[in-house]
Amino acid sequence: MSAFLSHASRVCIVLLLVGGVVVTFGQVVGIAIADAELVTVLGTTGVSAISVIAGLAAIFAFVRSYGRQGKADQAKAVTDD
Repeated sequence: MSAFLSHASRVCIVLLLVGGVVVTFGQVVGIAIADAELVTVLGTTGVSAISVIAGLAAIFAFVRSYGRQGKADQAKAVTDD
């Protein structure tokens, strides 16, 4: 279960980063070609989708931290300090 949550969290983070780059690049293009509708759509619909993905990544990481492997990682981090 921990491996699934870790993998799902990483996939969501990659999608989040790629989505952010796409939205930013798309808005820059929209500004360059003076297309206000493109900028607006990317700023609303695009950001909404990316926000959902960010939320999923956070949930997966949070749930993983309460699993057996997550507790072991936390214990190791405390002893390393």
